[in-house]
Parts: sequence; C-alpha cells; structure tokens
Amino acid sequence: MDAPPTASLDDTLAFGELHYLAGNHVTEWGRDNCFAWRQRVASLILADQRSSPMPTQRGDRFARARIQRTALSREEKNAQIKAESDRQLNGLPIGSLIAYTDGGADGNGANGNFGACGFGACITRKQADWTPNCQPTVEDCYYGPVVCDASDPFWLGAKRATNNTGELNGIATAILHMRAEGGHEAAAICYDSKYAANITDRTWDAKSNVEAARINRDLYEAEHERRSGGVTMIHVKGHSGDIANDYADRFVQDGKGTGPYSRLRLSRSETSAEKRDRHSTLSALALPFRAAGGGRRGELNLGRLALLPV
Repeated sequence: MDAPPTASLDDTLAFGELHYLAGNHVTEWGRDNCFAWRQRVASLILADQRSSPMPTQRGDRFARARIQRTALSREEKNAQIKAESDRQLNGLPIGSLIAYTDGGADGNGANGNFGACGFGACITRKQADWTPNCQPTVEDCYYGPVVCDASDPFWLGAKRATNNTGELNGIATAILHMRAEGGHEAAAICYDSKYAANITDRTWDAKSNVEAARINRDLYEAEHERRSGGVTMIHVKGHSGDIANDYADRFVQDGKGTGPYSRLRLSRSETSAEKRDRHSTLSALALPFRAAGGGRRGELNLGRLALLPV
C-alpha cells in the first residue's frame, strides 16, 4: 500500500493557521476569525474545484469592529454608526447606484400574531453635489407584500411573512432592479437589518428562510460579479432621519396595503408596458412627500420617473 502523502511546510502552516482561527466565535473578534477561517479554507481549494465563490468580507464588518464597546449613550453610538455609513457612501464614485431597503411585519409572530407584511426599496443615484443628508435623486421605488405562495410570479422565497423575510425581499428587489438596469458602475445596498445583509452575503449561514436566503445569495453574487464596480453592503441606522431610508420604510407600509404594488419578478424581466404602468401608479401614489417639483429636504420628486426610458 502506498504511504499517505506527507504534508508540505506550506500545508502545515496553513492548517496551523486554520487551527488558530477555529477558536471561540462568541465574541465579535471570534466572529471575524470565523469569517477569516472560511476565506482561508476557500483559498486552499483550486478555483475550478470550488462549489461556491470565494467569501467576501463586507466593509461595514470592519466598521462595527471600530465602534468601541464603551459606555456611550445610544445617541452617541448611533452617531458613530452614521459617521461610518457617511464615510462609506462618500467613498462611492459619482454616478453610483444606491438602493435603500427595508421590510417589516405587523405582529411578527408575537403571541401567534402574523399581520400584514411588506418590503420597500428606494433606488437613488449619487450626484456630483452629493452630501450626507442631501435630498436624494430617486430613480425608482418598489414596494409590495411578502408573498409566501411559491406559485405566485412575485414569490421571492418566503415561507412565512416576518420582519426577516420582508427585509430579505427588499434586498432581493433592489438587486433585481440593478440587474434590470444593466449598468456596470459601482452599486451599494443600504440596509438597516444586519440579519438580512449577513444572510445575503453569506457572512451567516441560513438556519431558516433557506429558500429566500438562496435567492438573495444567488442574486447578490451574480450582480456583484457582473458589475465592474461591484455591490457594496452598507449599514444605515433605521429611523434615524436618513431621508432615503425613511422613504424605504414608508414604502413598506404601502407594501402592507391592498395595492396596486410596484415590484419585480424573479423569473423574467419587466416589459416596457409593465414599467410604464408601474410608474404611472407611483406618480399617483399618495405619499407624505410632495409628488413632484421642489427641492426642499423631505420631498420625493416622483415626477422624474416619467422621464425614465421604458
């Protein structure tokens, strides 16, 4: 019988490194090690033999590590998170597509109560005069209910209508827009649900909502690879006065309603007629913002949607 292969010095060092990284993952430092372990394992596998792409680290993972666990007030912690979000957004090139997403469910299963559940996505474009808290240039808006029927053409993998599936569907819809838009410039998804983001970019393994997680991951990885500028995940604090995030939150409420909705199918692209009808619906939508004109902070200029190519 042939002798078993002898590990090379490089192999020994690699496995020694893996052993070090496979320690306690309870702390934030440990979770970073866990991700580093996954990346190191993937690096030991030949590219043509990998069953999934090399794991990628999100920028805001480092951002959270930089936020010190000190006796700061909630306001001070939120200010730190916002400063880091602004830093990442400021680093995006002019012309980047920036999508803000949200989702939520009434009751969310508390005491067996599963109420209306919806998602929202606000699609914006970074202009040359962009500054934090500026009036965003909105290019499109999406909202709808979380669909749990796999035979429905608007199903995005949810088995139950919960906060988490609402957040996942919001991110999925934003990526569907990016795919349909077809550009190659840098893009970003601004989320306020760490769960949905960590599931989408494979930082966490999905122990529930498995099909919704698969759809999000497939969409994200394909779009991140397709765009030369990639797709960055950026954490923004919900209900913190971020204008576009507030828009997305408002659209969630419209998604919980009776329609008509503004949404995209996973199975096929939107036709020109469907896009025209959807934009007509958006222009007539009763929003807590002025529907057209003006530039005052807090106003949503939906009139621009009529100028989009169809």
